[in-house]
Amino acid sequence: LLIREIVKSTLHNNYIRYCGGLPALPNSKNGYWHRDVYSLFEDEKLEAKLPEFYITFLVALEDITLESGGTEIIPRSQSLTIAESKKKKGVVVTLKSGSVLAIKGRTIHRGLANKTDEDKRLAYIVYCKRWYEDYV
Repeated sequence: LLIREIVKSTLHNNYIRYCGGLPALPNSKNGYWHRDVYSLFEDEKLEAKLPEFYITFLVALEDITLESGGTEIIPRSQSLTIAESKKKKGVVVTLKSGSVLAIKGRTIHRGLANKTDEDKRLAYIVYCKRWYEDYV
């Protein structure tokens, strides 16, 4: 219910959704810094002013700890350029099983190394405006 409220208050209407899994293999390395959306106009300053059109919800299928590799986020990076975000310190988010983390599409983030001998399992649900063509 909370996911639906976030989606409706952010995207309002005319959106689609899809979902999948994000396993991290045992003893993996840090993921790369990225945004979930690609550049629409090749103009980061302009794009930072656009209304939200894409939200990813990460769903913890088990406890996600520092050892199994949380998600590192650059706070407020959806309004920064890549160069500006490199000057910021990331915040690591861990999750209890069943918890959900919402990430705006322009937020710069990465998955951290899974230092355990077990798979790390997350599901994701993406909601985006119908006009956005994702590279899934």
